[in-house]
Amino acid sequence: MERHPALRSRLRDGDGKLRPSVLFFLNSEDIRAKDGEATPVSDGDTLTIVPVADGG
Repeated sequence: MERHPALRSRLRDGDGKLRPSVLFFLNSEDIRAKDGEATPVSDGDTLTIVPVADGG
């Protein structure tokens, strides 16, 4: 997030934790099913960030 500091408040809450309303996929797999934000990222991996739409 050093390269895009404006994203910090959209991706993390006030305690610095990843927001539950944002999903993070590494190569189509939810990182929360892996090691969370400690999941290693390698060259060639694709990180997809998806905001969850609330409401009905």
